[in-house]
Amino acid sequence: MNIKHALNTVYLDHVLKSLGLEPDPKKSKGRDLWFSSPFRAESDASFHIDSIKNIWYDFGEGEGGNVISFARYYLESMGRPSTVSDALNWLAQYSTTPVQQFDSSSPANDNGKTLTLRRIQPLKNSALIQYLKDRQIDPQLVKDHIKEAYIYNSEKKKEYFGLVFANEKGGYEFRNKYIKSSIGKKAITYIKGKRETSNVHLFEGFMDFLTMMTVKKLTEPQDDVIILNSLSFLQRTKDLLIEKGYANIYVWFDNDKAGSKAKLRLSQWSENHPHISIREMNEVYAPFKDVNEWYINTLKSKWGC
Repeated sequence: MNIKHALNTVYLDHVLKSLGLEPDPKKSKGRDLWFSSPFRAESDASFHIDSIKNIWYDFGEGEGGNVISFARYYLESMGRPSTVSDALNWLAQYSTTPVQQFDSSSPANDNGKTLTLRRIQPLKNSALIQYLKDRQIDPQLVKDHIKEAYIYNSEKKKEYFGLVFANEKGGYEFRNKYIKSSIGKKAITYIKGKRETSNVHLFEGFMDFLTMMTVKKLTEPQDDVIILNSLSFLQRTKDLLIEKGYANIYVWFDNDKAGSKAKLRLSQWSENHPHISIREMNEVYAPFKDVNEWYINTLKSKWGC
């Protein structure tokens, strides 16, 4: 992704929602959206987005700018590298029509695009199998949950491939060593467990779910599982949690600011539903960011590599 592409295809309101933040309904109106700042805890929303100009200003920080300046400021606040190149790499996952964001509902060339989804098939690509192994995920245990997809770029006359993980709207999360994106409509993924239970495990992303399947040496989960695929789906997932009558919700969100805020909102929501117990699992994989990072480093420590 280059600067022009980021400015034309990444929208600040979408980024904020993906980070688990929602506009303040009392202050937001039309193009003017107000959010709680992603840089600190606050009770009064002071982070403003002009959704037409796609610019931001944080009145608490005294900083603002376009989507690239936001990405750099956010990465810096998280203690991560924050060059323009780092920002562009991070923003690629939020692009609405990115170089790696594919629409599976129709041929891309029909809309003047250059990308076409060619096929989805069972996992057998050796490079993708190795990618899973590099992430310490057992391909044999998780093969029923993922497939491989092939995308053709007519402009570069090149085919790309990656792992895909299906969601409830017929879309897919798309991953390979270099790309993190999606195909078609984004939505949650619901997986029914082997046993009748009042337990559900809530994951932020599917790689953590696949990691836990590997840790437990399972091909299918014992309890029900919901993978959000984006923290922006947490709000609508709450209705499903009530509908299914779950008593225990095991939360496996990332150990970062967005994950912490999402956990807090879930905990506050549960206060109005006393029959539901929220069980935060972060201590299992702290101080690492997520389950997969924890497992990779645990094995490295165990084997001294």
